[in-house]
Amino acid sequence: YSGIECHLSYLFNVTILHVEYRLSPEHPLPAAVDDIVALYCALLRDKFSPSQMMIIDDLAGGGLSLLTVQALLAHQLPVPRGVIVISP
Repeated sequence: YSGIECHLSYLFNVTILHVEYRLSPEHPLPAAVDDIVALYCALLRDKFSPSQMMIIDDLAGGGLSLLTVQALLAHQLPVPRGVIVISP
């Protein structure tokens, strides 16, 4: 996805982070969700505003995006401005 990520970053003048999370079957759920939540919390600690963040993913990653938002809500953390999932 690096090509499209670079294009979108340039086109919209935004920073894009590509998250490499642990994969199953070696690391079953919720390992991947935990990885994404940990990165999100690190961004919050570094003073990134949730209103300026979005989670975007497709296929199985789209499902992980939705699980991530559920985890954020369960931990009473602020959620990102939006979530875009394609064919979760």
